[in-house]
Amino acid sequence: MPFNISKLKKLRELLAVNRVDLYLICNPLELRYFLDMEVEGILVVSQNKNYTYLITDGRYQHQLQNIENNNVRVVLANNGYLKGLSRLINRYQKGKKLGVEGTISLELYLKLKNEFKNLTSLFLIRELRMIKDREEITRIKKAVEITRTVINGIRNKAIGKQEKEIKAYLEYRIQSLGGDGSAFSPIVASGANSAYPHAYPRDKKISKFLLVDCGAKYRGYCADLTRMLFWDKIPKVIKRAYEVVIEAKQLALSLVKEGQVIKDVVTRVENYIKREGFKDNIYHGLGHGLGLEVHELPYINRYNTQKLRAGMVVTIEPGLYFPGVGGVRSEDVVVVEKNRGVVL
Repeated sequence: MPFNISKLKKLRELLAVNRVDLYLICNPLELRYFLDMEVEGILVVSQNKNYTYLITDGRYQHQLQNIENNNVRVVLANNGYLKGLSRLINRYQKGKKLGVEGTISLELYLKLKNEFKNLTSLFLIRELRMIKDREEITRIKKAVEITRTVINGIRNKAIGKQEKEIKAYLEYRIQSLGGDGSAFSPIVASGANSAYPHAYPRDKKISKFLLVDCGAKYRGYCADLTRMLFWDKIPKVIKRAYEVVIEAKQLALSLVKEGQVIKDVVTRVENYIKREGFKDNIYHGLGHGLGLEVHELPYINRYNTQKLRAGMVVTIEPGLYFPGVGGVRSEDVVVVEKNRGVVL
């Protein structure tokens, strides 16, 4: 995926709405969003269609050789990005209103603010990233396929192994199947350890039942799946909770479509769980957005008044937890479409 002109066009539309003349993108993750490569620097985007610069350094000059063919000029500033930026702005846009994506560090923001008094912080790219294009969805789907294969492959390997051993195996298999690596540190939790939603794998050997939450990253984009594996006799409360979690997930999936208010979906699912007698065992929201990061907008919780929009990619992951006994969770990745949600 070369430099994405359509994403740049959408950003410029937001710049016009917010009356920003020049926008600075400094976060490597957001640079990846536009450039589709790992690079450090500052992307300078003007409302004027003819003005897009990438200020970077000599480490990246060879991998950026073709970027100028897509209306982006590469400026090598080996004496510092801020000095290069200052020269560029003083030459072309002095006195104009500047914006910067608010995900930068406070330290960098203060340095920029000291240099450019007319600077404002916004969250335009974070909003853009909520809606995925076809290529982004294709990459997430591939990441999900790798993850599903990896999890399915441990059923006959996990029993009797340590949680840490299975965690290491998951990470190895993700890369051996073509993934960039793990999107996050895998959760491998057996028995009572699974009562912690973000349990850390231990030296303890796996027995009876296992919660596995992991995700591959593929060409920059993340997956996130959770599955339960059962072997021996399990506590009745865990068995019943798992049945309720599966029903809750199916209910949520049936509600996912464009125009649905997020908090309404969550409320219906949580009300079902409460009617089944588990109102005190819900420890987290129903899901979250997924893309370049494993947790991004929109957040699928009871407080979010946003409507689902076509092109969003979200997780649905109801879970129930019982201290001292264990926990259950089941998670899928879903693309929001006009009249339905499609499970990847």
